[in-house]
Order: sequence, then C-alpha cells, then structure tokens
Amino acid sequence: MIIIIMFMIVITTMAVVIMIAVIMMIIIVVTIMVITIVIMMADYDYDMIMLIVIMMITIIMIMIMMNAIMVTATMIMMITIMMPMTMITMIMVVIAIMMIVITVMIMMTTIISMIMTIMTDYDDYDCDHDYDYGDNDYNYDYDYDNCDCDYDCDYDYDDYDHDYDDHYDHDCDNGPDYGYDYDYDYEYD
Repeated sequence: MIIIIMFMIVITTMAVVIMIAVIMMIIIVVTIMVITIVIMMADYDYDMIMLIVIMMITIIMIMIMMNAIMVTATMIMMITIMMPMTMITMIMVVIAIMMIVITVMIMMTTIISMIMTIMTDYDDYDCDHDYDYGDNDYNYDYDYDNCDCDYDCDYDYDDYDHDYDDHYDHDCDNGPDYGYDYDYDYEYD
C-alpha cells in the first residue's frame, strides 16, 4: 500500500513537472517570436533592442534552469522511492533523462538563436563602400536597417575640402569647408 501511494506521488509530481515544462517551452517560443517581431519592426534604437534581447535571454535562462532543477529533483526522488520496482524505476529514469536532454537541447537552441539574432547584420541592407576616383576619395558607411546613414566624404579638389556627416534619420549635420567658414545644420522633416 505504501509503495502504491509513493508511486502515485511520483506520477503526480512527474505530471506536474511535465506540465510546467510544457508551459515554459510555450513561453520561450512566444518570447522568441516577440523578440523577432520587435527586431523586424526596428524603429527603436539599436541599444534598446539589445537591452530587450538581453532581458529576454535572462528570463529564458532562468526558466530553463528552473525546469532542469525540477526535472533533476524529480529523477532523484524517483530513484530513491522506486528502488524496489526496477522496471518502473528504469522507465522513469529514462523519461527524466530524456526531459533533461530535451531541456539542454532547447537551451542550446535558444542561446544559438539569440546569438544569431544579435550578430545578424542584415547584409543585404548594410553597405560599406570605399570608392576611389582619382582625386575624389569617396569613403562612406551607411546602414539601411535602422535608416541611420553615416557619410564621411572627402572631396579633395584644388579650391575646397568637403567633409560632412549625414544622418538619414532626419538629423543632418553638414559642415563643408570652401575656404571660408560655412557650417550649417538642417533637418529633413
């Protein structure tokens, strides 16, 4: 009778752990989707996106570690309680080990996806040009993914030296030098 009661306790605990694990995995998937949507709608500063990503990674890691701790504790309890019942013990241990492996795999996948998200540089929209037309040295770097373009152009003519910074996020600071001090600021909108 005692063994049956212990068995029911173990089964109930395992079911609760599995339910919590499933809920955590759903939360993780939703969190990753939210991060992806936020980054795709990147109207925010890059620093803000990094802050959101780091916070989400921290939350996900905490959830995964809690899940792994619960699974491990359940496995230890099963081994301790169910020792006389060899077959059931082995099945329970295998299930617990599988859950730990799945947890580790999901954790690694999450870490890799987060790293890839952070390291993604949108190659199709990130242009770094360095043109050299004889006397004219065009050297500018612009980044389309957040509409923030930084031009550093140096026109080396006989009469003037033109060096300015452009920011297409409606903040332009042009300061050409034509032999006289001609410095002005303007905004596109």
